[in-house]
Amino acid sequence: MNKEAKFKRGNLVHINKILGPGKSHFEKDRDVIIIKAVLTHETIRYEGSDWFDNYYYHYTVMFPEDGNTISWYREDELILIDEGGEHLIKETEAKLDCLITQQSDIDYIISILDSGELSSTSIITLFNLIGYDCRGYTKHGEYYCLYSDANKLYPAFLHIKNSKTFEEAANLEFLPIYIKFNIGPMDIKKCFEAFHKAIV
Repeated sequence: MNKEAKFKRGNLVHINKILGPGKSHFEKDRDVIIIKAVLTHETIRYEGSDWFDNYYYHYTVMFPEDGNTISWYREDELILIDEGGEHLIKETEAKLDCLITQQSDIDYIISILDSGELSSTSIITLFNLIGYDCRGYTKHGEYYCLYSDANKLYPAFLHIKNSKTFEEAANLEFLPIYIKFNIGPMDIKKCFEAFHKAIV
């Protein structure tokens, strides 16, 4: 199979407004940079026909605003804007380094926690703080799992931030969340102390 990828690393492309099935949670209608193309093989059969091999490329892309990446965009879901080049990736990675430093800082996270607008970097920092491993993300890179767990844990993080004492932070009202995500008293205490050190 010698099919050549339509898009090359560094190309600037636009994501269509309408994507294929199962992609309702994917980003749409945005400009992104191609990182890599992966040739995918599947065996399919239409009604009344024999099985046949189908090959297609899907792409990992990078968002120039923050350097985040996501995979599984197909060629027919992307439109070439500019040939771009490796310089676009390097510029975005430099920007990403600065953002990661900022967004992993506890003082910064505390300053934006009330808004609920947390980046993946800030979410991972909070998860690490309480010793929680989002397996869907760490093992498979599923941002959907990361943000889904973050939404469930957000009320607990907000409660810990607003608590005046550790005992208040460990309130039984939030016990179901703590149990569900295997968060123990020492994890809560570590998070409480980190938050209140930052607040002070």
